[in-house]
Amino acid sequence: PATPTHGTCPPSPEIPGPWGQCFNNQLEYLDHYEHSMESSFADLGLIVKRYPFISPGTGSRGLYLDASGGQAYNITATIPGADHPEETVLVGAHYDFTDSGPAAAWDSAEGHTEVMRMAYIMADYYRRTGTRPSVTLKFVPWDSEESGTHGSQDYVDNNIPPGELDEVRGYFNVDPCAGAYPAFE
Repeated sequence: PATPTHGTCPPSPEIPGPWGQCFNNQLEYLDHYEHSMESSFADLGLIVKRYPFISPGTGSRGLYLDASGGQAYNITATIPGADHPEETVLVGAHYDFTDSGPAAAWDSAEGHTEVMRMAYIMADYYRRTGTRPSVTLKFVPWDSEESGTHGSQDYVDNNIPPGELDEVRGYFNVDPCAGAYPAFE
């Protein structure tokens, strides 16, 4: 069955009306990422894949999941490597966010946006030079990271085939607001 793109928004003192049908921001983001990446990189053989998992929650309440957890999705945009396709470099950031603290307005909008921007810059380079990446590149927005790095851990535990972890050559994490800089006492 098709996954609904809308959910039900019950009345809440935290969210001003009108209530009733509301968007499922998690699924809308996944659709946007998938469409943007596929339409921009089709000529490079890009493959987009969603990895569903159940998040246990247990953390700060965010836009996509509350502390009790629930359905979550990682999504990858993969450009196959030309020389060593079995070797992988991952570029990731989380797309769920915290709803507390001074960084809540932009955590992690900047991270997963930078992941997409890096992909666009690299693809532009490959097109201009007529080259391809030597190893496979995966651009991965993680879900359920604010509640305990569940998305990235699920991907490592359940989506990298046994014995192939040593084929992951590098991982670049983009989370500019991590570390609560500047720190205040």
